[in-house]
Amino acid sequence: SPDGTRLAAITAQGLEIIKLPGLERVVIVPKSSFAGSQPYPPGSLIWSRTQDLIAFSLRNEQLAQSQLWTVSTDGSKLRQIYTEKDARITASSFITR
Repeated sequence: SPDGTRLAAITAQGLEIIKLPGLERVVIVPKSSFAGSQPYPPGSLIWSRTQDLIAFSLRNEQLAQSQLWTVSTDGSKLRQIYTEKDARITASSFITR
């Protein structure tokens, strides 16, 4: 998180928030919500500096499709914001206007 009190990680359970310093873990997006897609590249997520949003990329090999998703840090507002066939999304960033 921008204030350094939480981490975000994609784990075997899904997208988790890890609270510091106690390391309490909360799954905000279960892996089942990924619908056959896998994180690509592993660890490819970014936390918005100005909003409580996390962006992350997934890859669906069966569809040969890369996807960019956002979700609020409480797990609400999960949405796919971009998809590209026969391509790979390897990095993302929030841009402040």
